[in-house]
Amino acid sequence: METNKSALCLSGADPCGRHQRLTRRLRRSIAMLLVFATVTGASMVIGAPRAAAAEGLNIASDYVYRLTDDGVLTVEATYTLTNETPNSRRGFTITSFYYDAFGVPLPELYDNLTVTDGDRALTHEIVADEDAGEVFEIVVADFRRRLNYRQTTTIVVTYDVVGSAPRSDLPDRLNPAYAFFAAWGYADDGQLNVTIELPRTYDVQNLGSYMSTETGSEVITLTATDIADPFDFSALIVARNDDALTESPVETGDVELVVRGWPGDDEWQKFATSTIGDGIPILEALIGSEWPEDDDFVVIQSVEPNFHGYAGWYDVELGQIVVDEWLDTRVMLHELSHAWFNGETFEDRWIIEGFAEEFSRQASIEAGDDPPAAHPPSSLEPKRLNEWTNLDRGDATELWGYTGAGWVMQELFDDVGAGAFGDLVVAIDEGAPTFGDEDGAGESELPPDWRRLLDVAERQFGSEVADGLFRDWVVTEAQAEILDERSTAFARVDELAEAGGEWFVPVGVRESAEEWDFEPISELVDSALDVLVLRDELDDRSVAHGLVSHAIGERDYEAATDDFGAVVGALSVRLNAVGTVEATTERYDAFEPTFLQEVGLWGEDYDAEYAEVREAYDADDSSLVAGESVEMAMLLADSEALGRFRVTLAALASAAVLLLLTMMVVWVVRRRRKRARRTVGGEPVPKVAVPTAFLGTG
Repeated sequence: METNKSALCLSGADPCGRHQRLTRRLRRSIAMLLVFATVTGASMVIGAPRAAAAEGLNIASDYVYRLTDDGVLTVEATYTLTNETPNSRRGFTITSFYYDAFGVPLPELYDNLTVTDGDRALTHEIVADEDAGEVFEIVVADFRRRLNYRQTTTIVVTYDVVGSAPRSDLPDRLNPAYAFFAAWGYADDGQLNVTIELPRTYDVQNLGSYMSTETGSEVITLTATDIADPFDFSALIVARNDDALTESPVETGDVELVVRGWPGDDEWQKFATSTIGDGIPILEALIGSEWPEDDDFVVIQSVEPNFHGYAGWYDVELGQIVVDEWLDTRVMLHELSHAWFNGETFEDRWIIEGFAEEFSRQASIEAGDDPPAAHPPSSLEPKRLNEWTNLDRGDATELWGYTGAGWVMQELFDDVGAGAFGDLVVAIDEGAPTFGDEDGAGESELPPDWRRLLDVAERQFGSEVADGLFRDWVVTEAQAEILDERSTAFARVDELAEAGGEWFVPVGVRESAEEWDFEPISELVDSALDVLVLRDELDDRSVAHGLVSHAIGERDYEAATDDFGAVVGALSVRLNAVGTVEATTERYDAFEPTFLQEVGLWGEDYDAEYAEVREAYDADDSSLVAGESVEMAMLLADSEALGRFRVTLAALASAAVLLLLTMMVVWVVRRRRKRARRTVGGEPVPKVAVPTAFLGTG
């Protein structure tokens, strides 16, 4: 299968079952047609081609298959038969071997049979040959005369191949828009030529034995000559003429697309249009996003996918879905789901098919069907789903892959919940981060692969079974070791998130976890936890002293990638500041001023000075804290000396006042004495005793 056909579908409880039955039937039909060619003679019946040559009848044949524009396939088989069995002699008896008839196998459905010798019709009859449990018809043509030793005759058999009706057991189909048939021939080794002629109106593909191709102005001719082993030769021809398909438009909401089916198969056309019209709105609601394809999108009927092993496929490049003829709602919805789930939206095949399986199952339920639930594969084969790719073919592998993918997605659906499963898909599609910032913003760096699905299911939608499912069914042994690293790393991230509280996990830690770069996470988390220790210490010491606890360094912490130096520096400065406040508080609380200190603090409000230290801390001004603390410390330290100075100064001032008063008294006394000597009558003024201390005499 081409890689662009990334959405390959088999659905149902046994998703590969129908294809396996069709494939076996096709192979068996072709093999039987080749094996049951019969040659008859007067005295013997010769079976398979190789036996014919051994018995002495040489068979050379030319087969021409002609397909018309109307889808009519005519076969003209020309046999040249030569008797190579010599007479035998035994004593006086001569035995002569001759042939008088020849048997030609016919397809299961045919019409307009003619048998001639090239000029005139031959007598013939249809007989049944019962081998391998099934009945095939053989036309036995009578020769006009006995075919003796070394004689040659010709038989020409023509007939129209009648294609099987849609949805019949046999896989061949013939109509103006689509033809699938097997071209084969019956002859001895090296004596078979097969020619296939098809109109240019068909797009032709040969899925079987090699044939050279020549394209003319009106006819495409495929040729194989001198085929070495006719028994193994079979060309499987697929011829499509899409212009002859019957078109039916489908409109549902804003969605417009076209259904193109085989002419005459009205039942499929009606089924397809109704299923698509009802199914797309259901899928849109379940998945949570609108139909993603353009209006020129086409759904085409074909059995071609069956021969690649599928019930249908979604072709990304051509913008079309090719679905087989069976009226299977689940298959149609599965293929429609691939408009959302394909190689351009997801990387892993099992995710693409698993989503398509589960959403088509849910949509079938919504549409009124009762599809079977998924079941786990019987074994791991011993593969894991991450090893299942488009290059990994085989019926058993495909059955295992589809079954396993559907089982895992069903388990996730049941665990996450119907309402959230579509949101999970949208989150992956939009690249929503698993470890976003505190507002949930960001964008995932992982591609949309199994790692992204696991992260989103587990981390964003709370799945409790995702890790176990992935370990049991999805990852290889080496990838399981990565899951162990993931578990350890994510546990450390959760530890940091819990320890951080309102401080969000640093961007460097989140990005490493988001990208599954687990190696640096442990060291980053340890460094971040060291920062939180400083933060908590700062908070505790601030609260203990009734101070405002600012989110110092929070932005630097959350923005850190691999270096927490800036936030450590900021917290260290703040811790120094709180230490200063603590020391200042200790001095303030322990200060019991003496008389001299009280005198020294006259005119100063050391309570206000202490308050200014705290206010500077609350204002997150560490330099001011230091300045105010130093100023207060100096004030308290200098208060006693200043008080002593003030007391001494006061004492000196008091002595000066007393001296001044004494001098004033002396002055007053002397002045009075002088006045006394100048009294009226000139009488002498009696002496007044003056204290010697004032007069300075003995």
